[in-house]
Amino acid sequence: MEESRGLHRQPVRYGWSRGLIPGWVYLTQGRIVAGLLSLALFVAVIATLIGLLVVAFIKPDILTSAAVTVSTLQTIFYVLVVFGVLYVFASLANMLSMFRDGKFRKSRFGVFVLVLMLAAQSLGFGAAAAGVNLQRKLIGSLFVDANSLANSGDPLAPGADQRQLTGRINVLLLGGDAGVNRWGLRPDSISIANIDFETGRIMMIGIPRNLEKARFKDGSPMQGPFPNGYDCGHTCLINAIYTYATGHSSLYSDPKYAGKDPGILAMRDVVEGTLGIPIDYYVIIDMHGFSRMVDAVGGVDINVPLRVVTQFGKVYEAGCQHMTGSQALLYARTRKDSSDYNRMSKQRLVQESLLRQVNPIDLFRAYTELANNGSQYISTDIPQDVVADLLRVGMKAKSASFKSLELVPPTISVVNPDIAHIHALVQTALTTGVVPKAPPTTTGSASATPKPLAPGQTLAKTTACS
Repeated sequence: MEESRGLHRQPVRYGWSRGLIPGWVYLTQGRIVAGLLSLALFVAVIATLIGLLVVAFIKPDILTSAAVTVSTLQTIFYVLVVFGVLYVFASLANMLSMFRDGKFRKSRFGVFVLVLMLAAQSLGFGAAAAGVNLQRKLIGSLFVDANSLANSGDPLAPGADQRQLTGRINVLLLGGDAGVNRWGLRPDSISIANIDFETGRIMMIGIPRNLEKARFKDGSPMQGPFPNGYDCGHTCLINAIYTYATGHSSLYSDPKYAGKDPGILAMRDVVEGTLGIPIDYYVIIDMHGFSRMVDAVGGVDINVPLRVVTQFGKVYEAGCQHMTGSQALLYARTRKDSSDYNRMSKQRLVQESLLRQVNPIDLFRAYTELANNGSQYISTDIPQDVVADLLRVGMKAKSASFKSLELVPPTISVVNPDIAHIHALVQTALTTGVVPKAPPTTTGSASATPKPLAPGQTLAKTTACS
């Protein structure tokens, strides 16, 4: 009787779920070496994911630094490609081996899940590798390679010890319209971002583009033709210095300036001399590129303090409005019914709004645009090994104070500026945070009931802030 039962005993059949883990099917079949190797790949992937999560919570600086270092990103890319191919191959071989083995139950639902998981694994590794490569391309195109900077022999280049940011730095921000293959010759916007890396506090210093008699720092080649400042009448405005230096590049013929843009060098020299502070780095943004950047991060919420009427008849009513890139650019640049100084205030408002609102998800959404086109409208000498520090302070800045020192009348005279007074204003602002009251953002009104539109005027097609 017992023998009869043994003859009719059904063979053991395993569930399809064993195909979810590479190596499990092999182990069931007694293929120990193949099973252990495949299983090791699975364990390595899980351990890596867990390790990344732990590091992200305990020491996020490590991931931040890796994410902005081209050499590290290149290594990660190759590891993802090789590891991904091996893992997907092991998963596919594991699944096919199961399908050919009659000891496994293979329901339609099980087959669907296994195929879906294989596709997800392939897409996951592919997307991760593509994302890392995109990040590598972005960092490589926008920022200066730290190794090449160290080996360049450039006496003006900051050393590695100077690039360890702990105190404050000053970044010169220039905005203008760029022609084909060149940056704007007359910067439309000139400002300095003073960044405190301990607190995240940012002090913006705005320089009017129509400032006359701007002073160059001691030792600047521009002091040759202009020993008493950029003074040649009302046409010698500070935003024309870029054009002048570009047209007189022989002023910067010293070998130490080799390969550098004379226009940028002259702008740094005049900002340092006029404000009395060193400039650590510069960033130039083409204004049309700025519009694309705003669109890439999903737009920006601007709390318009007073009604603005643009030169094109577009009306921005007071209140919080969500703007596209072109709308934010038009709002920031208009000076109809106001002045250059009012426009500076609007530009600063847009800058602050962007800084406070952009988050990692927005930046991720903007990566494709920045990586593919960023170098066309952004130029900077910020080294790659400084970017991680800038990202960290950017997160601090969301909750820290953000103030602006606008060097405009009546705070200063733009025709006959008192340079010593400007130096004192800047030092007071940077050390105490005290700044003179800025002029109103525009000369319009903030009436609760919007005024009727005049002939030729139309409301800007913005949307209310969410």
